[in-house]
Amino acid sequence: MIKVTARKFIRGLSGYIKAVESGERVVIFDRNTPIADLVSHNKNLKVPDVDKKLRAKLNVGHKDAQKLKGRFVGKA
Repeated sequence: MIKVTARKFIRGLSGYIKAVESGERVVIFDRNTPIADLVSHNKNLKVPDVDKKLRAKLNVGHKDAQKLKGRFVGKA
């Protein structure tokens, strides 16, 4: 595990990405508080069905949820 401040992470981004590609985990800190973990992508990880939850919450159809999704949960 590699621990790094946010400032150092930004300056050395490409190096930290290479470390993650080789299996390392990078923990990013801001004022001695861990704020993020950078780990290798896991394509087998189950992603929650955001569209279904958003439609239920907003009580809208599928096409309407697609239009609104970027506004509330970020673009995929």
